[in-house]
Amino acid sequence: MKTIVIIGAAATLLMPLRIAAQAQMETIYKFAGTPDGAAPQGLAAGPNGVLYGMTADGGSLGYGTVFQLTPPSTGSGPWTESILYEFTSSGGGTNPFSAPVLGKDGSIYGATGDVSTIFQLQPPAAPDGAWTETVLYPPDEGDPVMEFDHGLIVGPNEELYAAGFSGGDDSCGGVVGLTPPSVSGKWSVSMEYTFPGGNSGCKPTGIAISADGVIYGVTLYGGTYGQGIVFALTPSPMPYQYTETVLYNFTGGTDGGLPSEPPILVPIQNPDAALAIYGTTSAGGTAGFGGVFELLPNIYTNTWTESIAFSFVSGKLPSSALLNYNGDFYGTMAAGTSPGDAGGSIFQLYPNYYGILNETALHNFKGPAGPSGNLVMDKNGVLYGTTVAGPGPTGLGTVYRVKP
Repeated sequence: MKTIVIIGAAATLLMPLRIAAQAQMETIYKFAGTPDGAAPQGLAAGPNGVLYGMTADGGSLGYGTVFQLTPPSTGSGPWTESILYEFTSSGGGTNPFSAPVLGKDGSIYGATGDVSTIFQLQPPAAPDGAWTETVLYPPDEGDPVMEFDHGLIVGPNEELYAAGFSGGDDSCGGVVGLTPPSVSGKWSVSMEYTFPGGNSGCKPTGIAISADGVIYGVTLYGGTYGQGIVFALTPSPMPYQYTETVLYNFTGGTDGGLPSEPPILVPIQNPDAALAIYGTTSAGGTAGFGGVFELLPNIYTNTWTESIAFSFVSGKLPSSALLNYNGDFYGTMAAGTSPGDAGGSIFQLYPNYYGILNETALHNFKGPAGPSGNLVMDKNGVLYGTTVAGPGPTGLGTVYRVKP
């Protein structure tokens, strides 16, 4: 991923003129419910173009699945879906609402919603063997029940972190950390932070982590104006203790409000800082449909400055974290802004000559398609994603690809 130049009012370099090309959209797999699953929740990109994902429903037992999609060996033809694991009602978690993440050892990690677990799927020793699930959280009855709607992130040392939308001491959610064993044995689990509500935020909707171990995130509610916050959790010298700093309070006005998807950290060309925080809001902005916010640090004053880099006008309800590539941002919207336009869209934001973001719709979905989960991009710049429903009113979801 290349470093980008700061956009909007903080632009430091004029960008070349860009004209967006027409995108090519293709559905590469349609879910049938049984036995392959329904309502897919995003993807993880593996080696050799293989995609991994989870479905919130379906499978032979109705509790969701973990699946693998393998591209055709000839470059054209149908993709092959394989069910790696089916969730049951026996304590291993059910109904995942997020994408999995991949470990260096070939393991698949994920979180489930209804039973609030974090799990590891280890690949079989033999080619035709079964994948093995190990529940990493909750390990004890005293651990809080968390709602992990936005999945996991991987830290600098292969540790896992998850933001719980609910649970904790004040039911405002928290951040859980899991550290793998050095040789063998159980993972270490710690409650890194629980949100008390009020000005400290409530209901985290996603996190990101920097190379120095600082966790950044957003909450849907709370803060000075009740419209959510951007926060940083800084590790202290004491193990498993983090200190929260509120970096910004959304007002719900032109600056945005109610951030509902995880933020991203982007390297920047700025002598005062190494990274900026970007994300989306589902409310506020100039048209009231939310927008893309930009948060820039000043290391000399220890403050952050927020600005809206783009206000949504042709779509609403962001349904994925932003994906940054070569200075462009990609994302999805769950719905349009005109009556009857409920299918959602895939969008691309790119800077013009003056560094101001322009939008192009890469694809507008028809009917109740509902783009869901994250986007991933391959080495050729092709985007892959999922829809929770469609095609058609009785559809159970798809995996698609689009070439910007």
